[in-house]
Amino acid sequence: MKRSSIFLFLVIIICYSCSSTKNLKENEYMVVKNNVEIKDIQNGNIDNLSKYLRPIPNKKFMGIFPIKTCIWANFQPKIDPVTLEEKDSKFRKWMRKKGEAQVLYDSNDVKYSLNQLKMAMFQQGFFNSSSTAELKFKRNKKVKINYFVTANNPYFINKIEYKIDIPEYKEIIVQDIPNSLIKSGERYNEELLSDERDRIANLIRDHGYYFVSSSIVTIEVDTNYASSNLTKEGYPTANIHIIVNFDEIQDPAIRNKYQYKYFFDKVYIYTNYDVSFEDDVLLDSLRYIPPKNKKDPTYYLFYFPMREKRFTQKMKIIKDYKSNIICDAIYTKKGGSYSHTAYDVSYRKLRSLKNFSLININFSENIQRLDTVNKIGYLNTTYKLTRDKRHRVSAQAEVRTDRSNLSFTYINKNIFKGAEYMSVNAYGSVYYYNWLNSKIRGEEYDNLVYGEYGGSVTFDIPRLIFFNKYQKNDAQSYSTSIKMGGSYSYLFSRLIFYANMTYKWNPNSYTAHSFSPLDISTIDTKGIRNSELTNSYPESYQRKFSKSFLLNLQYNLNYIYPFQNTKNDLRFSLNLESSGAVLTGLNLLFNKEKKWQIFNDFNYTTYEKADFNMRYSYKVNANNAIATRFNFGVAVPFTKDAILPFEKSFYVGGANSMRGWSFRSLGPGGYSSKDYIERSGDIKIEVNLEYQGTIYKSLKYGIFTDIGNVWLATKYEGMENAEFSLTRFYKELGFCVGAGLRIDFNFFIVRLDYGVPLYDPSIPEGERWINRSWKQNSWWKWTQGLQFGIGYAF
Repeated sequence: MKRSSIFLFLVIIICYSCSSTKNLKENEYMVVKNNVEIKDIQNGNIDNLSKYLRPIPNKKFMGIFPIKTCIWANFQPKIDPVTLEEKDSKFRKWMRKKGEAQVLYDSNDVKYSLNQLKMAMFQQGFFNSSSTAELKFKRNKKVKINYFVTANNPYFINKIEYKIDIPEYKEIIVQDIPNSLIKSGERYNEELLSDERDRIANLIRDHGYYFVSSSIVTIEVDTNYASSNLTKEGYPTANIHIIVNFDEIQDPAIRNKYQYKYFFDKVYIYTNYDVSFEDDVLLDSLRYIPPKNKKDPTYYLFYFPMREKRFTQKMKIIKDYKSNIICDAIYTKKGGSYSHTAYDVSYRKLRSLKNFSLININFSENIQRLDTVNKIGYLNTTYKLTRDKRHRVSAQAEVRTDRSNLSFTYINKNIFKGAEYMSVNAYGSVYYYNWLNSKIRGEEYDNLVYGEYGGSVTFDIPRLIFFNKYQKNDAQSYSTSIKMGGSYSYLFSRLIFYANMTYKWNPNSYTAHSFSPLDISTIDTKGIRNSELTNSYPESYQRKFSKSFLLNLQYNLNYIYPFQNTKNDLRFSLNLESSGAVLTGLNLLFNKEKKWQIFNDFNYTTYEKADFNMRYSYKVNANNAIATRFNFGVAVPFTKDAILPFEKSFYVGGANSMRGWSFRSLGPGGYSSKDYIERSGDIKIEVNLEYQGTIYKSLKYGIFTDIGNVWLATKYEGMENAEFSLTRFYKELGFCVGAGLRIDFNFFIVRLDYGVPLYDPSIPEGERWINRSWKQNSWWKWTQGLQFGIGYAF
């Protein structure tokens, strides 16, 4: 860290203890807060009104500390008490640049804000609202301004009438009335009226009338019969008249253009566009004819920059993308009627290539092909694509009470000139939950702290390999991912290698699918560490840590429910996994008597696994929210001798799950043992509920409860009550409550939670509910519920 930065930090600490209004004159006051209170809400919600208030108070560090205004106030020029001359220094000037002048109270701002509040209420249907302001002056030359709004009765929409004087547009608009943004019976909203005006204009444009603007649409509001046409609740109403004509278009040339229907023509493409291309960079152009789509009549012309070869000094074209990759993403094809949809799809497809930092799509009229008799025009499309940085390196760190992780990723974009992504990842993790458990329980563990490291190489290809013809034009994106990697964990000396190919497609912005037809993994045990640790485990449970070969099929679905308001957020995810079905079938076909072993000593796994996760959050207001999660997972071996490998098992406990227990320390089921083992299961049920509130600005809190556990799918010898049972499982659900603090830095959240287990199923029956005796035995220690993490738990 630079010395100047350290010095500035020390100065900031000193300034914070000083006044932020020290330099203000007698009649000057610093505005520290604007607040709006609506006294009567008769019907419906009202948008946030604070954004209409002026002035905007000074920002504070973390929303609490007015550091910049303190710097400004305390580093003003000094005044000589004798000569009354100002004495300034370079240091004071430099400090003031780091600070910020106070936002001062002005009565004109209050008048402006009152007027803005009335306008904002009017726009939301409250035509007769009123507002007042209350000033609270403090001794330290600060002022808080409270605004009180009386909404009064809102106006609702009664009738919507259309008057369309342009024959070409009438059929288009009338057929689309069911999609109108404004409905009879809804509260008047000026913003929706404006959006409807734009929607009608865009609808006409989408039918080929390129030059049409919203100026042809006029919306009139009639309140003459407001008191006679009341709603059932007795609220006044307004009639809406939507008029479409050329009355607002004075220029006859423009009016004439509005009647032309346009079609797409030629396409010009810059794949490495830069502003300098317009000046002194030598360009060459090449025409591209799609070899696999001879029916495409579009004239594609690519522009490429040129550079000198090192030795021959001849000019060479820099062709950095395969032409078909770009053309497949373009939907402004020749002969197609102009529509904004074609523009949107092209933009979205090009953006999904994840290779361009800037995508600029322009249309220009082809004057030479203008048909003045039939009023038909043609548009050439120019795509200016500015490349993103080809190489990028990033680092990511994670810190929790159970582990810390550091990873580095190198990304190479367009590695094979087909907009492919290659990413190389390397990570290292340190797990220390056993060290925490030893401190908590006062017992010795063999593996207090252990490490894990690994890496992977991934190739993302922006299309479905072998299934390219099944891609739909209106889908959000398609891609194929090929991944290879491995990891090594010191805990059980487990070495894992894997390789998979995954198809991904997003039909829309709410739904994401992925399917892995090929997913191969090997789990090997190196050294004697595995047997040393697992020897103390029940013998049947040790099989989870044996060598395994996995040949899997996987499917994943993520879905976001499209609520119209932003207060609700509902998300689902479903993961399905099938392992060993093909190998089992071949094994039974060719050798019924003996189960095969892969690579001589690897047992192939046979199980079916499903993991369902649902998250819902409700935003109570700007500072408070309720969040819930439900997670159910089950993995069932479908042969008698099959087991679910430890790495594929479910677990609970830790910073993000069942926060009353430390990492992987709860379950399975009602299994009770004083010996510590890595607890995992084949079935998982977990429900979480959390209220998230704000103490002040960036300082937030959470109150939560977690319910859940894991179970084994079948009975394991030596592990009584560890298997799932319909008659018993509800008695084995762990239950904890807790609270925590969060500091919200906008780009990440630091979280500290403390959970208390009220009901612990690992304790013998009759003692599971929290009681005084817990303090005197080893069942519970107060520090086991202390959880630290980055980000929310779910």
